[in-house]
Amino acid sequence: MFTGSEFSEQAKQAQALGVSFPTDNLPPIIIEDDLIYLSPVQKLDKCMDQEIDRNKAKLESTPARFKEYKASLMKPENHPIPTYQSLVQEIQSKPLLSVQKESFPVPFELYRKEVNYASIKRSTNVPPPQRVSEDDLVYVISFYQAKKLQRTQTFQVLGSQRLTELKDAFHCVSDQMPYSKINKSSFFFMENIFYNDRRSDEALDASLPIIEWYKARAQRHDSCRFKDLVSQKMEDYRWADLKLSVGRRYLYCHQADCEHVMIVEEVRSYNPVHDSLKKADFPMKIFQNKFRRRKCGICDKAIAKQIAFGDTMSPESPVLYCNECYQALHPHGHKDEFHVYPYIHEP
Repeated sequence: MFTGSEFSEQAKQAQALGVSFPTDNLPPIIIEDDLIYLSPVQKLDKCMDQEIDRNKAKLESTPARFKEYKASLMKPENHPIPTYQSLVQEIQSKPLLSVQKESFPVPFELYRKEVNYASIKRSTNVPPPQRVSEDDLVYVISFYQAKKLQRTQTFQVLGSQRLTELKDAFHCVSDQMPYSKINKSSFFFMENIFYNDRRSDEALDASLPIIEWYKARAQRHDSCRFKDLVSQKMEDYRWADLKLSVGRRYLYCHQADCEHVMIVEEVRSYNPVHDSLKKADFPMKIFQNKFRRRKCGICDKAIAKQIAFGDTMSPESPVLYCNECYQALHPHGHKDEFHVYPYIHEP
C-alpha cells in the first residue's frame, strides 16, 4: 500500500533509471483519504489517451474487493438498531447539563401536565387546646380518576382523624347533582375491608351485594384473590388504626357507581415547623386539579352557571347560560315549558 506522494516518488525514480514501474501485479487497495489503487493506474493512463471521462474510469477501475466492502456497509446486520436503554445511557454520559438525568422530567401523568389550583392556608397562632399533637401522624392521600388515572385531589389527613372526615372533605361533581341527596351510601375498600358510611339512617351497606356475590364465586373457584371480605363502619375507625401500604391502589366508591382510585402517597410524623398548628385545618387539600369551566352558549364570554333543556329561546338543547344572558332571555323567570339546572364544572 502506497500513498499518493510515495507512489509519485517511486515512479520518478523508476523513470530516471529507465525502468518500468510495475503496476499490474500489485494487490488492490481500498481508497481512503490519500491512499490510492496501484493496479488501475495504467487503466487511467489509457483512458486519458482515449479521452474518456476520468470519473467513469475511476468507477470502472474500482476493485471488486472495495465494491464488496461498500456493499457490506449497507447491510442491516452490520449496523444494528440501538435500543432505548443504550440511547439513554449514551445521552446521560454526555457532558451537557441539559441531558443529564436530573433534568429529565418524571413522566407520571400521560395526559396533561399537572397544575395545582389548591389554595393552602396554614394557621400559626393557635391556642394549645386546638393544636395538633406532636405525636400525631400525617397521611398524604391522593385521589385519581378511575379510568384515566389522572390525579384530581391530594389531602393531608391526621392519623387521629376518622375516615369520615376525609370523605366529607373530598369534592366530586356527582355529589352536587340533583340525585345526590337520594343515594347517601359510600365506602372505602382497603386491605379486603369495606368501610361504609352509616352515619345516616338512609345510608345502606353498599358493599353487601359485592360480598355476597364474591362468597358465591369463592365456593365455585378455589383460587380467589380475596379470601375474607369484611364490612365495617367508616365512622368507627381512625386512620392510625388501619394497616395500609404506601403506593397501593385502594378504592373510594359513592353515588352507587362513581369510583375513585385512592393512593396513600406518604406517611410521616407531624412537623410543627412546616405543618399547620391548627387541628381544624385538616384534612388539608394540598393539590386540586384544574376544573374545566365552560362558557355561556349565548355570549361566549362569561362562565356558564346554568344549563337548560328544551328551551325554545335558545338555538340548541341543552344550552349553557350565564346569569346575565339567562335573565335577559327570561325576564319573567322560569316556566314549566323547559327544565333548568345549575351547571357544575367537571374536572
